[in-house]
Amino acid sequence: MSCLNFPQLRSKKPFYKKEHDEPRKSENERPQKVDEIFKKNLKDKINSRQKSFQHVC
Repeated sequence: MSCLNFPQLRSKKPFYKKEHDEPRKSENERPQKVDEIFKKNLKDKINSRQKSFQHVC
C-alpha cells in the first residue's frame, strides 16, 4: 500500500523550466517549439516516474 503514495516524487520541480516561464504576447499564444519541449519533458517525467515507481516497489 505504501507503494501508492510516493511523496518523494510529488513536489520536486514544476513541469516547466525557467526559460519557458516568460510573459507571452497573449494568454493563449504559445510557440509550438516550447509546446513540443513541454510535451517531451512531460513524457520523460512520466517515464522516470514509472521507473522510480517500479524501483520503489
